Amino acid sequence: LQSGRSRANLGDPQGALENLDRADEIAARLQEAAPGNPETLALRARIAMHHAAIAMNSRQELDSATDLLAQAGKYIAAIPADTRRAKLLSMQHEMETAILGNWKGTYAEAEAHARKGIAIAEALPSDPADAREAQYLLARIYDALGEAVYYGAGIPASAPVYERLVEITSAYLAANPDDALGQRLAIEARWALGATLLGIGRPKDGLREMQAAATL
Repeated sequence: LQSGRSRANLGDPQGALENLDRADEIAARLQEAAPGNPETLALRARIAMHHAAIAMNSRQELDSATDLLAQAGKYIAAIPADTRRAKLLSMQHEMETAILGNWKGTYAEAEAHARKGIAIAEALPSDPADAREAQYLLARIYDALGEAVYYGAGIPASAPVYERLVEITSAYLAANPDDALGQRLAIEARWALGATLLGIGRPKDGLREMQAAATL
């Protein structure tokens, strides 16, 4: 609630970091009592990834974000890999690592991480219990992939990625019309596609996507 990306928040990254530190202190004590507990490991992984997201997106502390994601990866690796919890966490880790790569300008690495996250998502059976989380992660991974391709391979190569992102977010919003997060993701996707189409000399198509975004 205090800080985040592509979610409504209070715009208080410092407060969020302080609470994340408190949460990790509690989780560390839980881990001391039961080192292999997958729920505690998952909690520490999420805390580290949230911390990394703030570090890179709000504070531009890319080295700190790199270290935090490395630590999160260790927690995830200690969770049985065949569990749904581990797969969702791996999706999030690949997403954050791809976003970090885009911040660093290492677009080929960012693209590789994003595609790995998509592969995990596509192999994951649907489950109503976490469908919203999985949708959010998949959309953000495709967005990270689009950016990596846009700045790495070039603007024309990114258009199909953003078209796929529009398909995914539009389908989710159609099935969940009252979901504000789904609406926001669909708007962002159409806007990104529209801007991309404008950049490759397709102004009519680009304008159509932007107008569609404005009506959502």
